[in-house]
Amino acid sequence: MPLKPVLLMLFLLAGCMPPIHADAKIAAAVPVSVKNVNNCYKLSRELYRSAQPDDDGFKALEKQGIKSVLNLREYHRDDNEAQGTSLNLYRIRLAAGKVTAQDLMECLLLIDKAPKPILVHCWHGSDRTGIVCAAYRIVIQGWSPEKAEEELKDERFGHHKSYYSNLSELLRTTDWQEFKSAFRKRKAAQAS
Repeated sequence: MPLKPVLLMLFLLAGCMPPIHADAKIAAAVPVSVKNVNNCYKLSRELYRSAQPDDDGFKALEKQGIKSVLNLREYHRDDNEAQGTSLNLYRIRLAAGKVTAQDLMECLLLIDKAPKPILVHCWHGSDRTGIVCAAYRIVIQGWSPEKAEEELKDERFGHHKSYYSNLSELLRTTDWQEFKSAFRKRKAAQAS
């Protein structure tokens, strides 16, 4: 078979293959204007990030179509502010200076099983939220750790790199291939 038809066939077949993840093409977080929700961005159809919403913010998020909220704050629950909404509320307590790969695993597993879209937040929406979103970018969207770290440090989000350099270190020292493998195994175990 001549080379041109073979190349054409390969090109056409490659175009028919679905991406690893439907959101893998998203290049950057997109700012979203939601009343009373600061530092709000859309990372994918399934994941949003922000600072702590107030009462009106939770109502606005629900109107925006958000189904679930993951709160990463250590000492604050969302129950009072989200009262009167039908949002699914989750909480994983993280200390920005002590986040581990295991913490990220728990967050990603929760994000995976929660009704979507889901919003992840902490107090400012910068450090704890940023590291969880970086892990999502790497594990779910196939970003490189370097690209995810670049987004973590993006000035738009307000990352406190002088206080929490441990977060960049975590991105650099985690064996992401091993992490992804463990994530798939844990996800499969949850499904059965």
